[in-house]
Amino acid sequence: MRKSAAKLTLMDTIGFTEEDLEANRNEYITKKQRMRLDRERNAWKSLMTLAILACPIGIVIAIWDGIRIHDTVASRIGIIGLINIITTGIAIYTWLNKRRFNADLYKGEVSVTSGHIKLYSQLKKDGWHYSIKTQDVYFPNISYSVFQAFEEDGYYFVYYAPHSKMIFSAERF
Repeated sequence: MRKSAAKLTLMDTIGFTEEDLEANRNEYITKKQRMRLDRERNAWKSLMTLAILACPIGIVIAIWDGIRIHDTVASRIGIIGLINIITTGIAIYTWLNKRRFNADLYKGEVSVTSGHIKLYSQLKKDGWHYSIKTQDVYFPNISYSVFQAFEEDGYYFVYYAPHSKMIFSAERF
């Protein structure tokens, strides 16, 4: 059986095989897809660890700098409070993102949505941002290559992780 060029493009850009697609149709995640989820989870875990480690390091630097320039204790308390607020905010944000991947890995569910794809691109301060939407699910922050693999108003089945919205596979009908 020959694969269509559109299907090959989707398979190459998203990174799935016929076996992955068949598993997703049967509502389960393959080992390769679990590894993708785990890599993303570990990236968020690393960022969370860095944020947690940055707090005491920042406090030590703030105290040392205050001693060096003979600053007041009140000034240093404000700086230390700001360091705590920033690092705690970053740690909570990364923890929440890691938790979404934990839920996807723990439950091992595959969700499916179908419908006509709408493509969205937006120029922001840090560059172009791409997203797609089916009738009921919005997939934010997809790569340009994945964005290009979908055709505007094409009818697709998209298989994805329900909590993190990571796309596992897709097929056009």
